[in-house]
Amino acid sequence: MKRLLILLLILMMTTTGCTIPLTDLPKPEIPVTSTIYDKNQNEISSLFEEYRLEVPIEEVSPYFLKALLASEDHRFFEHRGVNLQAIARATIRNIRARRTVEGGSTITQQTAKNLFLSPDRTMSRKINELFLTLKLERTYTKKEILEMYINLAFFGHGGYGIEVAAQTYFGKSANELTLAESAGLVGLLPGPAFYSPFTNMDAFKERQAVVLNRMVTLEVITPEEAEDAKEEEIVLNHNRERVREAPYFVQEIISYITDKYDNGHEMLYRGGLQIHTSLDLEMQKYAEQALQQGLAEFEPELEGALVAIEPKTGLVRAMVGGRDYSRSQRNRVMDSDRPQPASAFKPFLYAAAIGNGFTSADIIKDEPISFELASGQTWEPKNYGAIDYYNRNFTLKEALMKSNNVVAARLIDKVGPETVVRYANNLGIKSTLSPVLSLSLGTSEVSPYELTVGFSTLANQGVKVEPIMVTKIIDRNGIVLEENSTYREIAIDKRVAYIVTDMLKSVLEPGGTGANLRNIFNRPAAGKTGTSQDYRDAWFVGYTPDLVAGVYVGYDDPKSIGRPGGALAGPIWANFMENSHKNIEVRDFEVPSGIIEKTISMESGKLATDYCPERINATFIQGTEPTEICDLHKRGQSSAPEEDSQRDSERGNQNFFDWFFNWN
Repeated sequence: MKRLLILLLILMMTTTGCTIPLTDLPKPEIPVTSTIYDKNQNEISSLFEEYRLEVPIEEVSPYFLKALLASEDHRFFEHRGVNLQAIARATIRNIRARRTVEGGSTITQQTAKNLFLSPDRTMSRKINELFLTLKLERTYTKKEILEMYINLAFFGHGGYGIEVAAQTYFGKSANELTLAESAGLVGLLPGPAFYSPFTNMDAFKERQAVVLNRMVTLEVITPEEAEDAKEEEIVLNHNRERVREAPYFVQEIISYITDKYDNGHEMLYRGGLQIHTSLDLEMQKYAEQALQQGLAEFEPELEGALVAIEPKTGLVRAMVGGRDYSRSQRNRVMDSDRPQPASAFKPFLYAAAIGNGFTSADIIKDEPISFELASGQTWEPKNYGAIDYYNRNFTLKEALMKSNNVVAARLIDKVGPETVVRYANNLGIKSTLSPVLSLSLGTSEVSPYELTVGFSTLANQGVKVEPIMVTKIIDRNGIVLEENSTYREIAIDKRVAYIVTDMLKSVLEPGGTGANLRNIFNRPAAGKTGTSQDYRDAWFVGYTPDLVAGVYVGYDDPKSIGRPGGALAGPIWANFMENSHKNIEVRDFEVPSGIIEKTISMESGKLATDYCPERINATFIQGTEPTEICDLHKRGQSSAPEEDSQRDSERGNQNFFDWFFNWN
């Protein structure tokens, strides 16, 4: 009989335009869903041409396999791919009905059609199907063919394969299916759209009963088991949406793979990759919540971004590129087209200064100054707020603490813009920076990602760690395509990094531009505010020993926000950090060897006495600490009482505005 069938097939192939060769079986190409996971193996998202998760036959409920064979092909293990009796029976019924009411296809035939052929109903396609069926039976075992089929079958709602079907309809794995659920899923196969329990539970139950009755007829189950299954309550998975977490982060993962691999797009959407990433979904949710809550009172057009990185490992733990991905796919974390970091750039200037012989106690006077530029124009830097100039001395530590612009401008003039660019590049800034004096105020565009990487190097004692988002990629066959580890290099002296960190800790202390954030996040931390010209960009970037986070707020079409970074971006940062540190032990920054701490006068930069009205603790590379004792103040008076009075008035005004507006 088989030989006769083969001869008939060959004859029909020559007369109907059959295109299947008589030699090797075509290699099956089954699109398989790729899955992206967070650091704890939680699913972030799935990427697919057809939503399909392959599963071995051993991990499928026996109830489902029995129901499938009983309903679709009960002689599957007896025939050799084509059931002539079934074909004859179906043909007679269809002729009598004058329409197609029954199919005679075996599971092997359906597998051949799903693997290799289009759904066209033509004679040549049917002949191709029969030929491929015989080839499948000769090439694969019955078990392998059955496994192919259960992973190929379409069950509706965009899902292919039994594992996806079990998850979609019942929120469980295929090996957990009950008899009632199994019979229901098998009943879907002739028409998933019509029989879906989400839209038509009555039709679903009718089809379930047909399958169960067929199983009783074939004595696969008892009548009592069938009745129990019919009575079993069907509990549907109404939370069946595909995972759509962290869309901006997923966007970066897609770009990474498509850029790195020549066939990256096909690998992602057909290749069944397991993509393991650095993301922490819990931190991601804190980041999204903090951004949404921080911008809730503003119009939807005001955008924001937040990124968080572990400084020691470089692992990116959270990324939010905007308020609403469905409205705008622009990832503002990675975008450096427009945002100016403003004073959030100043730590790179101070790192360059400390690295080139300056100390926290060095004095620079804040007073009107005009710089002659190469263009022939002049530049006259001023402070933000109500006071353009304070006309007094600032130690470098107080200047950074209060984000003094005039001191920063005078400092970069002393250090040299080229030196600052070099230090910023070493710390992690890759964008092109203009080596001009105004760089001290953050006038070169930098992405939040780069800025956060730079701060991460400071947090990691001067060791730059290349950020990692993809930790491992495994293909559908279990082969590891790549596994990424941390790459470190020393960017600056650890003592310099610690001194800048000590300066930035004061930003969050009384008198600092971020002092208000201590009401939200009160543990050892360092950070810097930033507000660009006309309040167009608001920033806060800060860190603990365990986590660095950068926050940016601004309009895509530049216009004033009306609030500085400390008042707008700062609380977003603080709320995120507070939630993210719930399970992290409180600890301060490690003090490297060769660092010494002294209490200095904020007016003279010399060692403070009990008579100095304003003192501050500052750190120094051993051997560079001040040795002279402040002689500006004596018991009950200063060396210049009238200057003290003016200075106290100015400081009172400054502290008021710092508190009320968190300037810059």
